[in-house]
Amino acid sequence: RRRKAVKEAFLHAWEAYESKAFGFDELHPLSGGHDVMGLGITLVDSLDTMLLLDLHDTPAYARAREWVATHFDTNIDRDLSVFETSIRVLGGLLSTYALSGDTVYLNQSRALGDKLVQAMETPTGLPASVINPRHGSAKRDYVNPYNGNKCRFGDPTTVAEVGSIQLELQYLSHATGDPKYAALGDKAMLKLMDMAVVPGIKKAPNPAPYRGVQEGKGEFGEGLDMRNKLFPVDVHPREGRFVSDRISLGSGGDSFYECLLKQHFLQPFSKRHMLRQFKQVIEAAMSRVRGEVDPTPGRPSSSKLKLFLGEGFFNGAKTPIKRMEHLACFTPGMLALASTAPDTELHERESLLLESEAIMDTCMSMYDTRSGLAAETYEVVRDAASKAMVLQPSKNFKYSFLRPETMESAFVLWRVTRKEKYREFGWRVFEALERSSRMPGKGSGYTAVCALISSPQTLTPRPKP
Repeated sequence: RRRKAVKEAFLHAWEAYESKAFGFDELHPLSGGHDVMGLGITLVDSLDTMLLLDLHDTPAYARAREWVATHFDTNIDRDLSVFETSIRVLGGLLSTYALSGDTVYLNQSRALGDKLVQAMETPTGLPASVINPRHGSAKRDYVNPYNGNKCRFGDPTTVAEVGSIQLELQYLSHATGDPKYAALGDKAMLKLMDMAVVPGIKKAPNPAPYRGVQEGKGEFGEGLDMRNKLFPVDVHPREGRFVSDRISLGSGGDSFYECLLKQHFLQPFSKRHMLRQFKQVIEAAMSRVRGEVDPTPGRPSSSKLKLFLGEGFFNGAKTPIKRMEHLACFTPGMLALASTAPDTELHERESLLLESEAIMDTCMSMYDTRSGLAAETYEVVRDAASKAMVLQPSKNFKYSFLRPETMESAFVLWRVTRKEKYREFGWRVFEALERSSRMPGKGSGYTAVCALISSPQTLTPRPKP
């Protein structure tokens, strides 16, 4: 019954997109199709989902495939976000190729990859945040399509943007047999690793020199010692330096850490030593952003550990700001995934899962609203009446973009622990989406929720289902 309901929900959303916005980047349910970059982002990003839902023989999938084959334009004269294009469009094409073996997707992946790697033509090899496929790096001024900000090639961006495209480039090299994509991704990652900073040291030395990239030998940066190394959010690709001291597993930082781990798992070309480096890097970051939600006075010491991920700093305050973005809720899934690595010892596995579930409990609490949906950002505050610590939606962030991070973590934790509570939580959120964000009528789709009806939620252990 649940599987059928989820499939029907996808078809409801797809029908709205196809009828009102087919070929556009986005569907605005109230106004129709809207382009951000002109790459059919929603269409491309939905193809692998259609295959997973066993829709490969449907007319809807056939029409989507035909659009990719005949209308997808990689030489478009528009400024593109390198990050969004890599993870959603290139990633969407490659994952669909991996599931189907259909060379239509591989050919378009190669064509797009050839355009995107122009972003790596900075003096440091770190990717610029914006590229124009037709004009490449020669264009003087660009406009970021997602925020409208004007920039020049290689202007400051985030560590997530420069450190999250390696997976797609590595898989593109594997699929095409052309090593150039992976080599460029590895070069950028090595540069970023070399830039890492240690508190109290202006530039962190690497006591063991890295070996560089040797094709086919899996020696990508094996000698790097990343203990206590930090990666501030804001980075200047053209100059090869960090330009802020902010540390975050939320916006600006998130997928950099995720990409480190997944380079270990990416088979058959795994950078297996990346697990060690991931553990070193994530522990350094967590030491700056992790905070324990204080138990209510009088609560038994056996109460479940609860953690939040705030905002920390390379220099200055050691106590993280007690503000947690929903974006950071990918972390429980990432830590649970790390616990499954064959090289992880039992005590490490237990520690990773303990931390994962302690953060996940806080993420699940974000959904304890009357609407059943989570706000964008929360403050961890003490309730004046009860004296308990509560999650309170931040003043200007009481809306929901229907973000997937907590749901992904619930899925991974269920697969790793087999605890039914995570699957039941996922179903409760799905039901809340159906109630609160589904537009009525055929071809209407789903929409973000502008104002959540909520009140502060006490961070108490949730009863077992």
